Amino acid sequence: MVDQEGEAETPICSGGRSWASRRIRDGFSGRRTASVPRPAAASALAFCQQATRPGNGHGLGRPLLRAACWLGCAAAAVGGVCAPNPAIAHGQLPAVLGVTTADGKGPVLVRLTAGLAVRDPAQAKQYQFVCSARWIAPRSPLLTGMPEGQGYIASEDGFYRVDVAGKVTKLAVAGVDPLAVRAIGSAAGEPLALVVSKGAARAHAIGRPAVGGASPTVWTGSGEWYGARSSADAMWIAQSGGAVVRVVGVRGDGTHSDELVAVDSSTATASVAWVAPNAQKLYLSLIGKATQRIVEVDRSAPASGPRSAKVLFQDYPFVAGPVPVAGKSLAVVTGVLVDVATHPPGQVDDSRWYTCLDSALRADGGVSAFACSKGAVYAIDAAGKPAALVFALDHLTAPDYAGLDDIGRYACWAEWSDFARDSGLDPGPEPAGVVPPVGTDGCTAGRSGPDRCAALWPCAGLAVAALVSLRRRRTAALR
Repeated sequence: MVDQEGEAETPICSGGRSWASRRIRDGFSGRRTASVPRPAAASALAFCQQATRPGNGHGLGRPLLRAACWLGCAAAAVGGVCAPNPAIAHGQLPAVLGVTTADGKGPVLVRLTAGLAVRDPAQAKQYQFVCSARWIAPRSPLLTGMPEGQGYIASEDGFYRVDVAGKVTKLAVAGVDPLAVRAIGSAAGEPLALVVSKGAARAHAIGRPAVGGASPTVWTGSGEWYGARSSADAMWIAQSGGAVVRVVGVRGDGTHSDELVAVDSSTATASVAWVAPNAQKLYLSLIGKATQRIVEVDRSAPASGPRSAKVLFQDYPFVAGPVPVAGKSLAVVTGVLVDVATHPPGQVDDSRWYTCLDSALRADGGVSAFACSKGAVYAIDAAGKPAALVFALDHLTAPDYAGLDDIGRYACWAEWSDFARDSGLDPGPEPAGVVPPVGTDGCTAGRSGPDRCAALWPCAGLAVAALVSLRRRRTAALR
C-alpha cells in the first residue's frame, strides 16, 4: 500500500465510494500491539526477601504476615508469567502476503509475514513452513517466482534459490551489493535483480556464472527506478520524471522495451503495479502526496510519443492489483474485490476482507490468479470470482531444521513457534539440539502457557498451605 495524491481528475472509480467506505472499519489490522512489560513478579519477590528479614523495620516478622507476603509474591509471579497476554510483540499478525508460484493444483510457494510456505509434493493441502533463518534476513524478503515453481530471494545476506521442495540454496552471485537491490524479477524463466546505487541503475542476471568477477549486466540506466513486475519475457521497471513516466521491460538477452507514459505533474514516483503476461497492458502505481492512483497503459498499438494513461481509481488508502483474469480487471480496493474493467466498477465480492491479489504464470503457459484474505488464499475461477480455498495457515507444518547450525536452529524454532501459536496452531515439540544463544534466557514471546507456569504452581500451593496452617495454629492458641 502506498499513499499518494493526484490532481483533480475524474477516475473510473469516482462515485464508487459507497461500497468501499462501508469496508473502512477495524476489521483488519496488520500489526500487533506492543507488549507491556510485567515487572510485578520480580519486584514482589525482591520486596518479600527484604521485608521478611528480621529487624528490617517493616513489622513483617510475624509468621502469619510472612506467609501472607510470600503468598502475594507467589500470586504475582504466577500472574505475571501465566496470565493471558494478548499483546505479544511479534510484529505483524500472521498473514499471507501473496502467491509467488503456482501450478494447476494451486499455489506452490506462498509469501507470509514471516518466512515462506511451500506445498508438500505428496499432499496438495499441506504446506511446510520455511523459516527466514535460511536466508538470514529479512523475515519477508524480496522474492520472485518462475513458472516451474521455484523462487529466488534477494536478502541482506545475498541471493538464494528456493526449490519446489522448500530447499534453500545460496547462489554464488559476485559483484552485486545485496543491500543495493531495489527489486527482483524474472525474464523468460531467468532471475534478474535491479540494483540502484549512487544515481546508477543496473539489472543483473543473478542465475548465471560471474563474468570478469561480477554477475552479467543485462541493462544499465541512471536515476531512481522502481518495480518490478514480470511478464513472460521481461522484467518491468519504472522511473518517474514529473509529467512523464518511463517504463522499461528488461530481458535477459540484453534487449529491452522502452515506453513513455504521460501522467500528471503531481506524480513524485511511479512503480509497476502489474503487467499482463503478454505485456500488452501495464498498470502503474503513481505516488503523489496523500493517495494512491492506479492507471492503465495499453501497449497493443504502436506509439510515436508518450502513451496516454487511463486512471482506474484514486484516493483510496488500500489498493491491490489490478489483475486481468476471465475478461475482468480485478482489484482489491479497501478490502473489497471489484472489477475495474466496467464503468462504473462492479463489486465482485465483499463477503470477506481481502488483503492481497496476485497471479502466477504456470509452466503450461497458463495464468493462475488468487485473492488473499488475511491468512487464507482463494483461487479465482473461470468466472473471475473467488472460489475454492487453496491455502490457509492451518495447512502449515513444522519446518525442516536439517543443515542449520545451533543459532540457526534456535532462530528457526523461535520464529516457527511464535508464528504457529499466533495462528492458533500447535508448533509441536522443540527440535533436538536447540540451544539459545549465549546471553539470552531462552524465552520467546510465544512461549506463554502451562509449560512456563509448571514450576510456579507448587510455590503458590506451599504458600497457601502455610497460611492455612498458621491460621489454624493461631485459632487453636486463642481457645
